[in-house]
Amino acid sequence: MAYLSGWKQQRIKITIDQDKIDTAALMWFPDTVFLTVTNAHKVFLELTTDAEYLKVAFTKADGTTQLYAEMELFDVSEEKAIFHVSKSDWVINYDADTIFYMYYDKDHADNTDYIGAIDTAVGGNVWDGNYKAVYHLVDATTSTVKDSTSNNNDGTKKGVGEPASATGKVGLAQDFDGINDYVRAADNATLDFAAGFTIEAIAKPDNLDAEGMLIARLDITSLDGYFLYQWTTGSGDWEFQVYVNNVTKTIVSDAAPSGALQHIVGVRTAAGAMTMYVDGAIQTATNTNAGAIDVTNPLYMGTTWNGVNNPYAGIEDEVRLSSIARSAAWIKAEYNSLWDTLQTYEYDEITILEFSETLSIVDTKATSGTLAKAETLSIADAKITSGSLGFIETLNIVDSWSSLLAFFETLSIADSKLLTGTLGLTETLGIVDSATFQCIKTFYETLSIIDTKITSGSLSFAETLSIVDSWTVLKTFFETLSIADTVTMGGSLNVSEIISIIDSFIRWIEHPIYTEPTKSSLSYTEPTKTNPVYTKPAKGTTSFTKPAKTNPVYTKPTKEHPIYTEPTKEIRLD
Repeated sequence: MAYLSGWKQQRIKITIDQDKIDTAALMWFPDTVFLTVTNAHKVFLELTTDAEYLKVAFTKADGTTQLYAEMELFDVSEEKAIFHVSKSDWVINYDADTIFYMYYDKDHADNTDYIGAIDTAVGGNVWDGNYKAVYHLVDATTSTVKDSTSNNNDGTKKGVGEPASATGKVGLAQDFDGINDYVRAADNATLDFAAGFTIEAIAKPDNLDAEGMLIARLDITSLDGYFLYQWTTGSGDWEFQVYVNNVTKTIVSDAAPSGALQHIVGVRTAAGAMTMYVDGAIQTATNTNAGAIDVTNPLYMGTTWNGVNNPYAGIEDEVRLSSIARSAAWIKAEYNSLWDTLQTYEYDEITILEFSETLSIVDTKATSGTLAKAETLSIADAKITSGSLGFIETLNIVDSWSSLLAFFETLSIADSKLLTGTLGLTETLGIVDSATFQCIKTFYETLSIIDTKITSGSLSFAETLSIVDSWTVLKTFFETLSIADTVTMGGSLNVSEIISIIDSFIRWIEHPIYTEPTKSSLSYTEPTKTNPVYTKPAKGTTSFTKPAKTNPVYTKPTKEHPIYTEPTKEIRLD
């Protein structure tokens, strides 16, 4: 799967459930994305200020084609965000799940071409041309609300804080007092409907048996208009009413106000057929009232045409008006989207674990968290990784040890070949010559433990073994020890606690690093075949004979030969 160029490879995969989409695909459908501490905690670890909502991107399933998104809410302190996402050529499938992605990257430039707040140019790309007004009913100021479409049907509240801002189903909403509160949008021909149309709102009335207008637009002279409202007929209900040339038709929903937030929708087709939906379910009542609606009065929310009659008491949210009859599939999907039951969320990243949350410094030697090592540790760790893959995944440590050439071809000689703690090997030992590693092959072939190549537990390899410089003679050392002993060395015990280290190793550490002898060098004399360092006991021998005291292991170098002189034929290990 491709990743969006220039963005960190960290994103959320969002999957729209095909079972929530009825028998037809939806084109340019506005899907509402809800981010919470549960499904997007990492987003709020990455983006730490409210203004950073612009540092996100939404893409289609291909991971690279961007979608438009209108931000309704982005609250870092609460770890909550709401985006309405769509694009003119975006298709929501009914016969397969629809996948899309959200990227987040604090280091990226603001994505103003595709991400915007309410009442910005982005809205014209999120809401299809059939939407004539979309009100999230979030205060733009204490006395105004904005229309998210490009039609500029903005609303003015009755007064400052009237109605009051309150928590709704989708972010914030308006709480009408049932006395004289309203929101009014000026008369605009875009809100006249010659044929089919759809009006909708989310509502929760204070009184289930009261009456009040959710949406009202009526020309009192011609008696053209439409209403969506709560009415009292016995136990109370939801009603949809259409006026055409003084002819009034009404339908009543099966579902009554429930005391919870509900999605109420009225639809009239081009032929005049009227129906209602409550919480995505079509109601049985129907009626017909065809003809063009031409109104010269404002649109009201919370009261009727004059801002006085039938005041509504309760929460109102997400008012939308469309100039077409939306399909049953559209309304069902819209309900599920607004209730955040349309889709699921999951992280889709190169690595899921956060460096700071779950990985110790030692552990990160062989992996890469969500941040680059150089950014996190500011040490030489970044040299042992390539791109987003860990050192082990990139080089295959086990194989590369058996042929150091491959290892050194990948990294320069001076790079940190093995990290101990937070320091590179070159910083700890000053090792710059690959000859120092000449016996590592045998060492790791014996142990066959990947993790202990660099560390054991929380201690570095050098701290655990205390034989840092004796790499050149490890071959003999590990051939002497049993396999069981060498495995123990990778645990939390020092080698010195398992077996006493022969004096020659300790003395070796005190001297300069091994230099490959030249023909003219007198620093080192290779033992002859007849004088090995160690002679394997004969078959009948059951014990090891300690060399006589007259054959010491170590001879102090003379001034002319400061490095090391190999014991003569008579010398034995002590």
